[in-house]
Amino acid sequence: MSIHLTMNIIAGVVSASLIGSASAADIRVPLDQPTIQAAIDSAVNGDVIVIDPGTYYESLNVFDKQIHIRSLSGTKDVIIDGQNIQQCLVADGESTNLHISNMIFQNGYAPKVTRGSGTGGSGLRLSFGTYLLEDCIVRDCSGSTALVCNAGKFDLADCGFLDNTARGVKVWNSYGSRYAKFTDCSFLGNDAGGMGYGAALRVSAARVEIDGCTIAENTGPLSIVSCSFYACDISNSIICNNNGQNLEGECNDLGNNCISEQCDDDCNLFLVPQEYSTIQDGIDACLAGDTIMVSPGIYYDTFDNNDKNIIFRSALGPDVTIFDGSQTDMSMATLRFCDSPGEISGFTFQNIDGGTDINQSVIGGAIRIKTGAPKINNCIFRNCRSGYGGAIHSGGSNVDIDNCAFIDCVATGNGGAATVINGLAQFNDCLFKGNHATLYGGSIHIVNGDGHSMTDCKIVDNTA
Repeated sequence: MSIHLTMNIIAGVVSASLIGSASAADIRVPLDQPTIQAAIDSAVNGDVIVIDPGTYYESLNVFDKQIHIRSLSGTKDVIIDGQNIQQCLVADGESTNLHISNMIFQNGYAPKVTRGSGTGGSGLRLSFGTYLLEDCIVRDCSGSTALVCNAGKFDLADCGFLDNTARGVKVWNSYGSRYAKFTDCSFLGNDAGGMGYGAALRVSAARVEIDGCTIAENTGPLSIVSCSFYACDISNSIICNNNGQNLEGECNDLGNNCISEQCDDDCNLFLVPQEYSTIQDGIDACLAGDTIMVSPGIYYDTFDNNDKNIIFRSALGPDVTIFDGSQTDMSMATLRFCDSPGEISGFTFQNIDGGTDINQSVIGGAIRIKTGAPKINNCIFRNCRSGYGGAIHSGGSNVDIDNCAFIDCVATGNGGAATVINGLAQFNDCLFKGNHATLYGGSIHIVNGDGHSMTDCKIVDNTA
């Protein structure tokens, strides 16, 4: 889709009109079809099934179709719930080509299976065909392995397998031209239950690549990643804090991995809430350059980086990892002297009221930056308030803000979304929508400094 921005600056308000076009979705649920299964049944090859936000209590079946199933919003706000009585999705067929993105599959159930029976997959069972799963979560499934990949081609990127009680993932009979590849995925809190081997991932007679993944807090009792008959190639991954042997069988360490008993001491990774109950607890324990990784959930506590250059990142993105300020009257995050590699990535900041008095102490509803050069990327700021900088106040800092959205934030002074004073700010690929300042800068207010930039941003319906 091509976007054309027409910009006007009036009394400190930056506004824009968007002119463009987008192709209509093939099948909307529930607009065109009442259920997801009805949409699948009516789809022909090449169709896209686009689903409105909500929880759907269905058990889906796809056979020999080439379709894409995704959420309308592009975030993980579509949930398929098996209610602990049924599988969430079963797909089969040599000609199947199924793309699934931005969805959560939870509470799936399938009975425990005998060895080699060819069933299982309490959350999803994918057989033969070609599959792409992007930005999906499979969680809280029971009875048998949560995701079974059988005899096909499987690409899984930015997916999470969380708290499943009879193994996370199994891949089998996928060799030769068939394979499975996991890229930037998280396997957290899975239990092998009675399965024994491969609490996070069990591979049998398959060719598997694991790249950029985090595998932690899983329970064996025998092994966490188990590979037999062919091999698992592992690179750029962290495997730690598991209860059981980390690797078993034909696992190849291709480099740049941290495979250890301890995440914090050996891999510089501090897990919240599995290892540290709050983000501040993790900050207090870590050193400069360490990473605090936060699992999905809603968090209400404020935190201060204590002058440390720390990387804060979510395990599975901003739509499921939320800082909510409804229980505080101050900035959610304070960054002081935070330089490279200091970063905040993959969170939503919402319902934060840092105070509404117009004075210099009431600044930055969501994030207050005091000197340094941090990076903020892939974050959502929604309904944040303050005197100066409804969402962000940056003073004397060089801040890079990439791929972020500022929505319905308010400043009783200047800078509905952000205020930058005596520093440098670079905004790239950001959305500013519906923000308001009582004085100047409905979206952004900048005082002093040279070299500020804004690239590929959308600025819509801001007022001052």
